[in-house]
Amino acid sequence: MLDQLHIQNFVLIDQLTLNFSQGLTVLTGETGAGKSILLDAFGLILGDKSQARFIRPSTTQATITATFNFPKSSLIHQQLDNFAIHFDETIIIRRQISLDGKSKSFINDQPVSLNLLKELAGNLVDIHGQFDQILSPTTHLTILDQFCAKPDLKYEVTTAYKTYHDYLQQLISLNAKLDHKDSHLDYLKNVLDELDHFDLKDNEEEHLIAQRTIALNNDKIVKAVQSMHHHLIAEDGIQNQVYEIVQTAQRLPSNNLDFDPVTERLVALEQIIQDIVSEIEDRKYRLKSEVLNVEQIDDRLHQLRFLARKHHCLTGQLMEKWQLLKVEYQDLLKAEENKAKLEQSLQAARQQFISIATTLSTLRQQAALEFATQVECELSPLKLDKVKIKVQITKLNEEKWHQDGIDHVEFMIQTNPGHPFNSIAKVASGGERSRLMLAFKVVLAAYQHACLLIFDEIDSGVGGAVAAAIGERLGRLSKQQQVISVTHSPQVASYAQHHYLVTKTVVNDQAQAVVKHLPQSERLEEIARMLSGEDVTDAARGAAQELLQISA
Repeated sequence: MLDQLHIQNFVLIDQLTLNFSQGLTVLTGETGAGKSILLDAFGLILGDKSQARFIRPSTTQATITATFNFPKSSLIHQQLDNFAIHFDETIIIRRQISLDGKSKSFINDQPVSLNLLKELAGNLVDIHGQFDQILSPTTHLTILDQFCAKPDLKYEVTTAYKTYHDYLQQLISLNAKLDHKDSHLDYLKNVLDELDHFDLKDNEEEHLIAQRTIALNNDKIVKAVQSMHHHLIAEDGIQNQVYEIVQTAQRLPSNNLDFDPVTERLVALEQIIQDIVSEIEDRKYRLKSEVLNVEQIDDRLHQLRFLARKHHCLTGQLMEKWQLLKVEYQDLLKAEENKAKLEQSLQAARQQFISIATTLSTLRQQAALEFATQVECELSPLKLDKVKIKVQITKLNEEKWHQDGIDHVEFMIQTNPGHPFNSIAKVASGGERSRLMLAFKVVLAAYQHACLLIFDEIDSGVGGAVAAAIGERLGRLSKQQQVISVTHSPQVASYAQHHYLVTKTVVNDQAQAVVKHLPQSERLEEIARMLSGEDVTDAARGAAQELLQISA
């Protein structure tokens, strides 16, 4: 459920914190007071597009923060866990809007994308207006499946369809190749011959670049090694000089100065120099045997990169591409045999999908009658007693099958006896659509995932007994889900457990929306105002008291 909504620097709102509880909460107030601003704030929490106009004048950033509370077993918990966003039972969603209209979104202070907010929206809040999309034919299949309450079976249908569709696409692709089998075999053979002849090696580009660097520096290295070797072994080089020094030291007569330790170190130095000369000579030999040709390396690099561009891949992916082409070539040689196996797999997947989808379709047919009956039961108190509902389920041609099965579902309406059934969108008026939508929501209440339902002036254009019936149904809905309703109807407001009054005032020459939680005594006065207008009469107060008693 929604625990709290905090709004800062948003349109007419400076600072506002609203605390919410279970049950029905109503927002009332004069037209233009700012009730729609609160709905805009809810929309942003659900991923609606941000706009610079939302920022309150003379400020630089607007912030909306919503705090929700969910049990760990909820779907929202599973969704967030998939995105590595962990929480106990509290979710804090924050949206910041800057002057350029751009925004940042956070869940429990972790940055998230707008797409993630939109994905979560269905399990967070369900907002309904007068022309709600629940009445759009594109949603009718989903609504009926919610009423069927067979999510496991629907998942099986989706899985079976994916398997069937994958095999179908594979067969279409294979048939396309078979149409040009000979030419494609020739093409693959030429490509493979080219790659075989090129003799690809792993990590070849990196190796060639390293070899090229060595080749470019080879002359400098050779000259440096030759210079070192010359200084060591020349007639007047270090090796001969040390040799002469050693000979001289060894010929020294014995005396009390004792040169033996010096002589020993000189002999050791002579051996070290001999070892160095041997290592340098070894490297000179290796340098001569590993002479690299820069032009040859560049040519190989050019060919390697040309092949990568030709096959639309990186040079490091050429080896994998080569292996895949070999497999494709062998598969094409056995294409007729593969096609027979693929057709068998496709036929089995098709039968599996038809079997499961037909089971679901049968359940939909059964549920359709019960759904229509339950909706019609809700319509009579809403003064739509002559309206009949029919759930039209049409079997689709195979090319139109989809992941939800083999059915097209549309809710049809008959507004007057003897008239034909027709699309809700074509027949129902705005007021009728609102009441139809409410009837649908009451029937679907037990199957909804969203923790909060928000209704925006669902009572628009009705009054008296109809408005009271709407209020009673909102109250009934609120026993199963948290409900917030923006209303101008005193009858609807009387059914609320929590009542907020939205007014507009001017502070420091700037318009400001003020939202106040009304205690029971002030609720009576507000409902009386809604009944009689600005001048509240005793008769209006009496009528308001009666409404509150009836709805209690």
